[in-house]
Amino acid sequence: MGRSTFDTCFYERYARAVIKKYSGSEYADLVNGDRPDLQMEDGSIGIEVTRAMEPSKKAAMVMLCDLTGIGHMAVENGILDSLSEEDRELILSSGYGYGVGDGSLIGEKDNEYWSLAQPLREILNSKIQKVDSGFYGKFKHFGLFVFCRYDLSKDEVELIHKHVIATQFNHKTVYETVWLAFTDTLYVCHAFDNSMESYGISKEDACDFFLESLRSSK
Repeated sequence: MGRSTFDTCFYERYARAVIKKYSGSEYADLVNGDRPDLQMEDGSIGIEVTRAMEPSKKAAMVMLCDLTGIGHMAVENGILDSLSEEDRELILSSGYGYGVGDGSLIGEKDNEYWSLAQPLREILNSKIQKVDSGFYGKFKHFGLFVFCRYDLSKDEVELIHKHVIATQFNHKTVYETVWLAFTDTLYVCHAFDNSMESYGISKEDACDFFLESLRSSK
């Protein structure tokens, strides 16, 4: 399958950077693939990357805040002041804004990517069905990484975690780990022992993930 013009690989590389930082060295050798999006070449791990957005007018307005790129908003808010000139130019010319500043900046390419987002439970149910059907091939361990544009409490995330576990019950192939990535928080949900961890994502780390994702495309 071919990639779209807005390059979903940016988000896949961003997910890879997040996973490597918060989930350990066992994910260090993940590479971009297809079905699923991130893979270990030895077939040990396959991770699908997707996005979910609340179906509300407010979320749509956030996405439409800067269709021409992040340029003037980033400059006016001083978000890029601490970066080198090279990094500033890389960001301003990328068409992406995810992970930069307070998370409100949306570039033209971000908007195209997020326009295809589905509600969280809907996308989880779809991906769970697909992995169990063999759609993503045969890997020893499967994971699912979801970029989330939602305002959810930790208790609500725990309910989502329970939903994943219940939906996968009796499935032959399951996601052992589900990463739910919000702008400033990452939740790592484990299917087998029902545990969940959360990590705060600082603005500095998010910007590092952003730059790594752009640079690794070259």
